[in-house]
Amino acid sequence: MQTLLIVLGSLLAVALVYVIVIRPWHLCWGATTAERITPGDELVQEPHVQATRGISIKASADDVWPWLAVMVTGPTGGIAVEGIEPNRYLVMWLRNDWCSISRVYVLDPIDYRTTRLLVRTRVRVTNGLRAILCYPLFEISDFVFTRRLLLDVKRRAEETQRVSSKTPARSEE
Repeated sequence: MQTLLIVLGSLLAVALVYVIVIRPWHLCWGATTAERITPGDELVQEPHVQATRGISIKASADDVWPWLAVMVTGPTGGIAVEGIEPNRYLVMWLRNDWCSISRVYVLDPIDYRTTRLLVRTRVRVTNGLRAILCYPLFEISDFVFTRRLLLDVKRRAEETQRVSSKTPARSEE
C-alpha cells in the first residue's frame, strides 16, 4: 500500500510539473504574446489545445519560403491546404469524425534579411475521453516535431542565405 501511494504521489508530482511549468513553456516556445494570432484561427473554434511557436531566421522570406513549402507540403495524409500566400503564409486543415486541427505557417519579415517563422496549431477533439487520452501525447509529439521543423528550416534557409551572399554577381559584358 505504501508503494502504491509513493507511485501515485510521484505521478501526481510529474503531472503538476508538466501542467504548471513544462506545458506553458512548450505551447508558446519562441513566440511572443503579440505573435499569437494568425490567419486560419477561424477554422478551429474553441480549441482544446492551441500552440504558437516561432523562430527568428537570418534570411529573407524569399529564402525561407522554398524550404518551408518543401518541408510541410509533402504527403499530407488528408490535410487540406486551405489558404496560401507565397512568402507570407500557408494554412492547412484536417477535419474528421473525432477532431479538427488547423496548422498555420506564417513568415513575418523583420527586415530584408531577417524573418520570423511562426507555426500555430489549434486542435479540437469531439470526444472528451479521447481528448484526455490524446492531449499529453499530442502536445509533446507536436512540440518535438514543430521544434525540429523550425530549426531545420532555419538551418537550411540561413545556409541558402550564406551561399547566395558569397556568390559574386555576374557582370554582363
